[in-house]
Amino acid sequence: MQSEGAECTLLLTCTANALKEEGLQQLLISTQQSNLELCMKFAIMKTLERDMRRQHQNLPPETIAFSLSRWFPYVRNGVICTM
Repeated sequence: MQSEGAECTLLLTCTANALKEEGLQQLLISTQQSNLELCMKFAIMKTLERDMRRQHQNLPPETIAFSLSRWFPYVRNGVICTM
């Protein structure tokens, strides 16, 4: 993990799965701006899990898009924000 270019996806995935609270998972995953695949995987997986529990509801696309966007707080209006 300390080496430049080290692959830490498995470690991050296990760590995020060990966290029980979705807010903490979002915090961990969203800081991994360089690991877009991991961010997308968790955004889709967690959003689908939540929506499957609400099967009887017909969620509008805007609601689903908002749920997905919560995993990418560093993107605003299609622009990656760096601080």
